[in-house]
Amino acid sequence: IGSEGVTDYEMAVSFEIPNAGAGFSGILINATDVSYYTDQVPESAFGYGLALTNNGITIKKLNYGAPGKNVNVKIPEWKNASEASLVIRVQGGKVAIFLPGQDAPIHVINEETPYTHGLSGLFSTGKELSVTALSVKPLKEE
Repeated sequence: IGSEGVTDYEMAVSFEIPNAGAGFSGILINATDVSYYTDQVPESAFGYGLALTNNGITIKKLNYGAPGKNVNVKIPEWKNASEASLVIRVQGGKVAIFLPGQDAPIHVINEETPYTHGLSGLFSTGKELSVTALSVKPLKEE
């Protein structure tokens, strides 16, 4: 969604929690240089991937399969749920992840060398993802 130059936006997504199959599926944030070829690593982009599970989210910094540290954010409310939602606010090099209706983020990506712009979207590497609602809107300057 968008273009590689996009910055400062809010994404709201509702989905069925993926809990069957192998692999990951989830949300892409600030993705650039996305590539689609059959004989390459599954993480063929630069950006952030928020992998969704019934335990919460795993935040992966995507760098064409280069190893990196993943961050796990547990969301107890998802353990026995079949559907969930997230609101993601991207502003400059900072990505704040919220549960709907909450003022405090459940996690903030705020790195020294962040991915600062790019496409947003969805990904799947084997595990199916069913999205029930999705919106992306620019953040207004205050």
